[in-house]
Amino acid sequence: MTKKETRNQKLENYPMKNLFSCIFISLAFIYSPQIFAQMIPQTIQEAIVRRVNSGYCEGIALAVFENGKTEYFNAGYLNQSQKRKIDANTVFEIGSISKTFTALLLAQAIQKGQIGLDDPIQKYLPKDVVLPTQGDKQITFRHLATHTSGLPRLPTNLPTDSDDPYAQYDKNQMYAFLKKCKLKGKIGEKYEYSNLGVGLLGLILAEINQTTYPNLLNDWIFKPLQMAHSQTIVEFPKDFDNIATPHLGGQAVKMWSFDALAGAGAIKCSVDDLLKYLKIQMGIGNKKLAEIAQTTHNEQFKIDENSRIALGWHLQKNAEQTYIWHNGGTMGSHSFMGFDAQKQKGVVVLCNSADEIDELGWSLLTGKIDLKPRKTAIKLPADVLKNYEGKYDFGGGFIITVFVAGENLMAQATNQDAFRIFAESETKFFYTVVEAELEFLKDSAGVVKELILQQEGQSAKGVKMK
Repeated sequence: MTKKETRNQKLENYPMKNLFSCIFISLAFIYSPQIFAQMIPQTIQEAIVRRVNSGYCEGIALAVFENGKTEYFNAGYLNQSQKRKIDANTVFEIGSISKTFTALLLAQAIQKGQIGLDDPIQKYLPKDVVLPTQGDKQITFRHLATHTSGLPRLPTNLPTDSDDPYAQYDKNQMYAFLKKCKLKGKIGEKYEYSNLGVGLLGLILAEINQTTYPNLLNDWIFKPLQMAHSQTIVEFPKDFDNIATPHLGGQAVKMWSFDALAGAGAIKCSVDDLLKYLKIQMGIGNKKLAEIAQTTHNEQFKIDENSRIALGWHLQKNAEQTYIWHNGGTMGSHSFMGFDAQKQKGVVVLCNSADEIDELGWSLLTGKIDLKPRKTAIKLPADVLKNYEGKYDFGGGFIITVFVAGENLMAQATNQDAFRIFAESETKFFYTVVEAELEFLKDSAGVVKELILQQEGQSAKGVKMK
């Protein structure tokens, strides 16, 4: 697995659709840095503001902790309808960063003497749920926590066509799948990222303690660390008035709910709460939890030359340093957390959009700014946008319908949702979830006649229908 692949392990659930279902919208920007210092360079701050202003993100909250000091930076709003600024206590989905919490629960269960890391998980399952084996090899807790169990990324009976795919997936459905599943690799010999595996790990730990995953998480981690803005189940807007609504293509989407697979990605959390968690990972704060957390950082399996897997955490190694990190992605949120334990430096970045934010996290963590260029949106008058309305026929039954909604220009492909497109110039527009552009072509009289779609070096022309 390459470094790029390793850095992009998300809660891949619900595969991102193609171009025409993955377009993202903008938001008038606002930012509210809480502390100005050198830990968050001006270049990063400006890049974040541009992202929000140009529609790549609805909002971003981040923090850098270094040498006992913390700096925050926030940009954007909770959502378009509620113009409340994002802050350090705003609650976001954190997706697969939840896996590191599940690994900490595992380490606590081991410390309590409940289980052994190399215990086969078979003896903790119902008798009628028989997992596949390979010779004398059985799946252990270590395998689940390191993605080396051979279990697939997702169970095939998960409803991936749902806007909340994990919500109704209970342990009976999981057990039904496990009874007939086939392993994708040799147990303990291949890294195969598995939401199913870590979800199963969380379920088993809860069952051993005769409770639920949310309750175990609350009792063993949230309460001891006083993570008051963290939980796995959010009933919006009843539970929080400071929750960052997830967005895809500029449209608000559901905050995911979890049942049996909660251990893989259920946690909703704020930057401030994640800082409390980050600090114990670096040995700061709650002494008991900090000591147990250190055991989850030990290298367990080599992925490639520079990448390793610990218990729940990924390790990125170079000659000088080891970075311990994880990221997460849901349908409408993205997260990054990483730290250098030796330098006592850590970074948390949360976003309530599907935008790729790992580059921000890595730039802050390593001190080497490496940001992909982004387009800058401009505002066009309503009468200009109105000229582009219509249906554009690309042939083969594929049509893009362009229309104005409020102050925004929207594009909707055949059998897909409508998403906002952003003006780069008077005739060129761009999507923000994927790298794709639309250009409107006019005749000599200035009348729009055609639409050019460009993506991945290819272009297609649509003719405006009468």
